[in-house]
Amino acid sequence: MKRKQILLAVTLLAATALTTSCGKFLDKAMRVAMESISHDYQDSEKWGKVVSLDMPALPFHEVEISGAVRVEYRQDSIYSVQVYGNEKAIEAYAVSVDDEEIEASWKDNSGHVDADTPAITLRITAPNLSKIKGTGASEVDFQGDVRTDDEMELSFSGLAQVSIPSLDAKSLDLNIAGAGEVSLGDIRCAEEVEMEISGAGDIDGKIACPRLEVKLAGAATASLDIHTQKTKLSAPGASSITLAGETETLVVVSSGASSVDKQNLKVSRP
Repeated sequence: MKRKQILLAVTLLAATALTTSCGKFLDKAMRVAMESISHDYQDSEKWGKVVSLDMPALPFHEVEISGAVRVEYRQDSIYSVQVYGNEKAIEAYAVSVDDEEIEASWKDNSGHVDADTPAITLRITAPNLSKIKGTGASEVDFQGDVRTDDEMELSFSGLAQVSIPSLDAKSLDLNIAGAGEVSLGDIRCAEEVEMEISGAGDIDGKIACPRLEVKLAGAATASLDIHTQKTKLSAPGASSITLAGETETLVVVSSGASSVDKQNLKVSRP
């Protein structure tokens, strides 16, 4: 199983996010952080054989994870939950499906996530998923097109890596407190998209919605192709935002060493 020093990465990120003169150092720390939650499962003497465990197929709409957990979500008409990983790593987690929620929590419960933390993957399918909440080291991968008439809420504390190739929803609310890497392929929302990273990280993608609000604090960056009516950006600290596409109105609140590049953005009512 491939895991690097998560706590070391967080320490580096916190230290480097305070200044703008250490961009290269921050990039290196960010790579370490993201690699730490990329799970490569192999049979091992310490953690045992790689196995999969099917959970009861009960209805659920929310997922809550803690520890070092990857979630693979594919929209389907049926509910299914499979836990994948090394057998002893799976035993180190309490996984349940109850009250319309999947919960996978590391039994250690100390909040101390490092290179020795066991990692597992949840492979899930459901007609509709409205919320994922993660603490520790979280990785979320939406597979294929996801369409819903409801709100989608993603909230993470610690390290997070999120990939959403295609989403059509009522709204999207994404919040990362710590360090994150977010890849958004094609996001379409009927009402609004709100995204916030407090710490360090990257967001890139294409967004179409009536209202967009992006808040970056610390040393976060965003590169977005937008098609909106109202856009509001907040970039204090050493944050950086690059925009392309079009919007009717644009409000920018920036301070410190932050930067907003809107050279390739068309604003119809500046």
